[in-house]
Amino acid sequence: MSFGKVIGQERATAMLLRAVKNDRVAHAYIFHGPEGVGKKFAAITLAMTLNCKADGERPCGDCAVCRRITKGIHPDVMLVEPEGANIRISQIREIERQLAMGVYEGDRRVYILDPADAMGLEASNAFLKTLEEPPADTIFVLVTDKIHSLLPTITSRCQLIPFSALGRDAVARIVSDIGGMEPEKAALAASYVRGRLGAALA
Repeated sequence: MSFGKVIGQERATAMLLRAVKNDRVAHAYIFHGPEGVGKKFAAITLAMTLNCKADGERPCGDCAVCRRITKGIHPDVMLVEPEGANIRISQIREIERQLAMGVYEGDRRVYILDPADAMGLEASNAFLKTLEEPPADTIFVLVTDKIHSLLPTITSRCQLIPFSALGRDAVARIVSDIGGMEPEKAALAASYVRGRLGAALA
C-alpha cells in the first residue's frame, strides 16, 4: 500500500507527500470529495506513512506496523465510524480519554472519522474542543462527501484535501485492469457510477 495506489488523486497525494517530506503534517485534515474515490484509503495510507518502521520508502506495507494498521488492529490508529446512524458524543469522549494517555507504541496517533458528517451537533461541539488543543503527536483525518454539513468552526481548523471524481475512461480502464472485467463490461460499469471508482469496482 502506498500513495501511488490512491488512483487518480495526484493533487491530493502530492499535498500529503509534500507535508510528510517536509515534516509539516497538519494536526487535522478534511479529505473531501465524492463517495468512493479513495479518501478513506488515503487516510489509512497516511497513518501507515507516519508510523511505518521501514528504513527505505514509506509506507512499506510489509512491516509489522503497516500490517496491523491494514488489519485495523494498531492501537494508535483508530477508525471512528457511526454507531447506528451517527458518530455519538460518547465516541468523542472516548477519544478524549485516549488522548490523555498518550501514544501507545507508534510515532503518531491517527484518528480517522468516516464519515465525519455523521457527527451530530452535540458530538461536533465536543469534537471542536478536542480539535482546538490537540496533542502534538495526534493527527485527525475527517473523511466526508458532505463537507458543508460540518461545522464551519471545525472546517476552519483543518487543512482541506480535495478528492475528485475520475473520468469515465479512467474508471473503465482501472476496473478492467484491477478487477479483471472485460473492457465492454468495465465501460458499462463506469458509465453508471459518475466517477466513483469504489462503486465501479463493487
